[in-house]
Amino acid sequence: MPSPLVSVVIPAIAVDDYLLEAVSSALGQTWSPLEVVVVLDGATGDEDALPVDPRLLVVRLPRRSGTPFALNAGIAASRGEFVARLDADDRAEPERLARQMEVFASRPDLVALGSSVTVVDAEGTPLRHLAALSGRDLRRALLTRNVLTHSATTYRRSAFDLVGGYDLRCTRMQDYDLWLRLATVGPIDNVPEALTSYRVHDGQHSRRTPPWGAASRSVLAGRRRLAAALGSPPSAQRARDAVWSAAQITRHLGLRRPRYLPSPITRRSRRGVLLVTTADVSLDVLYAGQVRHWLGRGVAPLAIASGDTGRLAAVGRREGVRAHALPLVRDPSPVDDVRALVATTRLLLRLRPAVVVYGTPKASLVTALAAAVARVPRRVHVLHGLRLETQTGLPRRISIAAERIVAASSTETVAVSASLVDTCRELGIPTTTTTVLGDGSVGGVDVEGFAAAGRDHGRRRAVRAAHAIDEDALVVGFVGRACAAKGLVELTSAVARLRREGLPAHLVIVGPDEGLADLPPETLRLLDGDGFVVHGPVDHASEVLAAFDVLCLPSHREGLGSVVLEASCARVPVVVSDAPALAEVIRHGVTGLVVPRHDDVALAGALRAVLTDRRLAASLAAAAAESVAERFDHRAVWDRAATHLLGHLSSAGARTGADAPTRA
Repeated sequence: MPSPLVSVVIPAIAVDDYLLEAVSSALGQTWSPLEVVVVLDGATGDEDALPVDPRLLVVRLPRRSGTPFALNAGIAASRGEFVARLDADDRAEPERLARQMEVFASRPDLVALGSSVTVVDAEGTPLRHLAALSGRDLRRALLTRNVLTHSATTYRRSAFDLVGGYDLRCTRMQDYDLWLRLATVGPIDNVPEALTSYRVHDGQHSRRTPPWGAASRSVLAGRRRLAAALGSPPSAQRARDAVWSAAQITRHLGLRRPRYLPSPITRRSRRGVLLVTTADVSLDVLYAGQVRHWLGRGVAPLAIASGDTGRLAAVGRREGVRAHALPLVRDPSPVDDVRALVATTRLLLRLRPAVVVYGTPKASLVTALAAAVARVPRRVHVLHGLRLETQTGLPRRISIAAERIVAASSTETVAVSASLVDTCRELGIPTTTTTVLGDGSVGGVDVEGFAAAGRDHGRRRAVRAAHAIDEDALVVGFVGRACAAKGLVELTSAVARLRREGLPAHLVIVGPDEGLADLPPETLRLLDGDGFVVHGPVDHASEVLAAFDVLCLPSHREGLGSVVLEASCARVPVVVSDAPALAEVIRHGVTGLVVPRHDDVALAGALRAVLTDRRLAASLAAAAAESVAERFDHRAVWDRAATHLLGHLSSAGARTGADAPTRA
């Protein structure tokens, strides 16, 4: 199937060095087929200075007609299925269109796609990274503010024609007005990478025009129409509109800085990043090697903090950062939680980080509140999952309230999967500042390391020998928290069913005991019998994966399911439940088998298929290994996170890299 034609449309009021640079960056795209449409809107300068290229089309307007008219004229003259916007003073990165078209190809319902941008000065020197909000569907975020940068956005021509193009009344904010109308056709989104250099200079039209008149009225009307289409209460939208209108006026009066301008560095400037988790084991496992990688990328100074179970100091030495112990405990305890809040606030006031990153439930609640009190400029919540999905009654209501507090107190939430964002939205947890980096994940997967672990026959023999399991026996493995929410009741029942039907499979449960005693009596009876082994916790899944013939994770809920990615790299076939995050990672029948949650019969059938059909098992394992290597390689995940953090540091006006010390 041929690739669709993309038309890059650039309106200009002068043929100058900025325009020539913009045109050159558009023609230099790695994507093909491509056309570049330059609309000379009563432009001054020498038109002959434009390059000679068969892909370049020049549309001439004899007199200044305004940006909306020029854009409509350029798009009317274009032939592409997609329209990519670029301002005459900006630059597109060479891979911009290829990256955006890759996303459009995978999401046929998407109508508009922007990106993060690099803010540059008049000479093109980078000033800061402006991170774009992303999360699969940003239509609700549009009810609060414009979330797409015009010069970094590509949209479907069919949707543009359907909504009637740019509104000629909108001499300013014509982009926001268009997005509000496009959002009634389908989803909009951003990719997190910076794919456009956005130039800031004194002659910018958008920085000189007042925020009132027909354009503002059109935008406000569009916000109300979209709110109605999305089912948002009119009263809530009136409140959002009032806040937005006030913000536009204060910005025009100079009382509020635009987001694309760097913050001035005060005399007592903040610097660096503090990473906080509830327990040091999370730092040890989830961020192993990643913290040191961030340092190497210039995310500095960098420090870590958590509850200390004996690993914290060693983790700090391994990663090359200073470690701070906090009195954080996992279980609810009002007295301990107040102590932790006070201690965390004091640490933040002493270190004065520009960015604080926090994950895991207790650390997120305590640190979000402490960081808000300490006025940390960038408060980034890493959302690993939602334990409340399996709670009921009062505990569930308390957990939802806590998640809402964390979301409201954070300047950004980074979710480990897109499905997790959807779940938050369904639960009423704010998602307007939630994003997903790439395909998700916290630390990615050491693809080469787990591939080697899967081939480790010595470990396979050792794990099996420890439980008197023959080397050629069939073994179903489970790795995770040992509790009912992980689907252990169904998994135990499914393996017992296989054994009753004559397939002598063994179940090996690996992970910390977080509720085995609370399992039903029948499940406990089975676990005490032949063919069932509770192995206990391990430091790393690579220690046991080679012993499994199939990994099964039938969770009722899951943030991402990192062990599924790890098993895939080890070429261990996987069977998972249809928990949204797992179904997002595993394609049924291609990279694994997916069964309904709570269905032990379907689970037994899937396990039987993988255990008895070696060709199927090998095919699933190979496809899964290739998919994970492409989407979740830890080096790419770490690089995305580092770039994201550098953007936050720049936004906060903090020093980075060589300008900052490497120890907090």
